[in-house]
Amino acid sequence: MMALETRAHLEAGGDDYLGSFSQVQMSQELLDIYLEPVWTDKQALTTVERRGSGGKLEKIAEGFERRETLTAMYAGKELVWEERRLVVRSLSHAKAAAAALDARLQNAQACHPEPDGTQTGQRSLHRSRDFAPGG
Repeated sequence: MMALETRAHLEAGGDDYLGSFSQVQMSQELLDIYLEPVWTDKQALTTVERRGSGGKLEKIAEGFERRETLTAMYAGKELVWEERRLVVRSLSHAKAAAAALDARLQNAQACHPEPDGTQTGQRSLHRSRDFAPGG
């Protein structure tokens, strides 16, 4: 749905559109460019909230908006328009991704312990042979 040609067709017809981008349309490099101002505290984030079961507002996401000028050929003519891009981070998705990463790391550490039994990736220097050349 989010191919440039599709968006140009919708824009030419005066229609609005909303859709997500895959990494085909938005590379990791472009996303990093978008996020750099966030990482350097130059881009404020907007909180997205919803009412929870008790009626209390709860934060569910945070994000920001960017505007991009796009150009495409449509019906033999050049079409130029401004697209609003919302970059949103879901807190529940981020929490699930962090938990999955932790599980994979714990599994990797359990499957590949250090020779002396440590799990940190650091060599233990408590034996005298550890201080010897080549030890």
